[in-house]
Amino acid sequence: MFRYLPFRFPFRFLALFLIAAGGLRAGGKDEIWIEVRTPHFLVSSNAGEKQARRVANQFEQIRAVFQAAFPKLRVDPGQPVLILAAKNENSLKALLPAFWEVKGSVHPAGIYTAGPEKHYVALRVDVSGENPYHTIYHEYTHALLNLNFRDLPAWLNEGLAEFYGNTTVEEKEVRLGQYDEQHLLLLAQERHIPIATLLQVDHHSPYYNESNRASVFYAESWALVHYLMLEPESRREELLKKFLEAFGTTGDQMAAAGQAFGDLKQFGKRLDGYVSQSAFRYVRMKAPAENAEKTFTVRALSPAESAALRGDFHLHMGRMREAKALLDQALELDPHLAAAHESLGFFWYRQGQMQPAAQEYAEAVRLDSHSFFALYLNAMLTQQAGRYDPETAARATSDLEKAIQINPNFAPAYATLSFFYLARPETKDKAFSAAKRAVELAPGELQYAINLGHILLALNRVEDAGILAQRILKAAGTPVEAAMAQSFASSVNGYEEYRRTRAERGTENATTRVSVELPEETEKEEPKASAAPAKAQIYSMQGRIEGLICSPNHEAALTLRMNGLEMHLHARDTEQIEYRVAEKESSAGANPCARWAGRMGSIRYTLTPGGSYDGEITAISFH
Repeated sequence: MFRYLPFRFPFRFLALFLIAAGGLRAGGKDEIWIEVRTPHFLVSSNAGEKQARRVANQFEQIRAVFQAAFPKLRVDPGQPVLILAAKNENSLKALLPAFWEVKGSVHPAGIYTAGPEKHYVALRVDVSGENPYHTIYHEYTHALLNLNFRDLPAWLNEGLAEFYGNTTVEEKEVRLGQYDEQHLLLLAQERHIPIATLLQVDHHSPYYNESNRASVFYAESWALVHYLMLEPESRREELLKKFLEAFGTTGDQMAAAGQAFGDLKQFGKRLDGYVSQSAFRYVRMKAPAENAEKTFTVRALSPAESAALRGDFHLHMGRMREAKALLDQALELDPHLAAAHESLGFFWYRQGQMQPAAQEYAEAVRLDSHSFFALYLNAMLTQQAGRYDPETAARATSDLEKAIQINPNFAPAYATLSFFYLARPETKDKAFSAAKRAVELAPGELQYAINLGHILLALNRVEDAGILAQRILKAAGTPVEAAMAQSFASSVNGYEEYRRTRAERGTENATTRVSVELPEETEKEEPKASAAPAKAQIYSMQGRIEGLICSPNHEAALTLRMNGLEMHLHARDTEQIEYRVAEKESSAGANPCARWAGRMGSIRYTLTPGGSYDGEITAISFH
């Protein structure tokens, strides 16, 4: 029914539109895993050197396509991209057992998953078809877009991912922009989303379902991007470029669409006519990384290295049992393998076992001082434990600075380093720059913007923090992000209210700690000033807990400090407080008051103007 109309397409246009805006295997002991290292990827395969090279070359080609299309944008994440190329279905099943455990579930040809310190791809090399790696290329596109943009409209984000997901990489040629038959069939059968509605779909919309890409939203988003990028009249009028310029100026999609596309009803009719045609253009180009393979290096992995690699992959997929078994196996084969100790440290960290995690990371650093992730997590564990004494803080700062020197594009290290800089008077001025760099490296990660906001508050730049809070609220795309954004906004509001009430008391900028004495249990009388009003605004603040007083009757008082800012907080009953540790719900029994001292945490509270304390605690979260 459909055929391609190839034509030569100058990639300058593609640039314009965004510039404007050896080891053990699952079944046998003698199987060899080969490692192929390229300038930008690391491929490990049990299918032999030839297949490993072929997969490596494919990924270098798809990366080169992005680089040619977007020369002004970053195309390399701060984390290494590791590719496990399984020789057949059984090998991939051993790596991705979850997809085979449920009867009737789809068995993928491959997956792409982004972790905090590395991105993993797992695929099988014995697949056929025009584009068996569509899902992988789709997710890779998202990873690259997230390196450069925070708030791309959902239709554009998903449309670009689908557009590039249909890329075909051959030995000497790359074909870009091929039509998606499934999308076209769906659009022929289902009622289209009105263009005005499509443009406003976000992650909260019923049209958006990340788990179901076989939907009208994904199909129509793909069609719209395909039309804007490859339809001759649209290219001549530079509609996508005009939209992005208008969107960048106004921040309003509908206004930008009106300026760029004209009457939306008429534009929707043009799009409907486009998807009903019988032939579609695509881009055919010579392989952009033609000589890339000459730079590849090849070696056989040792049995211990193979086991450690696969164990680490299971760890990143949340398969803890398989991960632990393979990591233990790797250390039995080679107790001095730094990668196995590093992964085992991450395993214990994911389990909430900080002491064995710290031991494993320390051993990984001892065995390999060039492991940026081990250096980073060593320091992060120090931060989470609230250990800010001069010697410990200096050591953690040094580890983070080494991690950044090894991998200058690793955003998490900058974010953590900003808080250690803030804790030391001699490095306080560096805190903002480090936090800002994390945001620049990973604009798609909202948490880094929130971290920057807390640094602004700690530096008493309240107005700047307020402006950032509004931007964060607008950028939040998921319910979790919305909750994080609202929590930070409440921190800003709470700080402003705190300054106002302190000024009214005549204690603005006071830094001396209030002496608090709790009454004996038999004489306990709940002060009215401490009682939170029924509908009181809840605020939150991050900082270090000092001046802690814990009463036998579960009453507590503390000072929450972040540099010059202090909040004097009170809890009438610590057993009634909501607890979270490492994003998981906890209990007062597991987190008694006496263990709070010196720790970094985030505390939610209601203000108590005129009382003995600044606020009444409602929840505590230790990261």
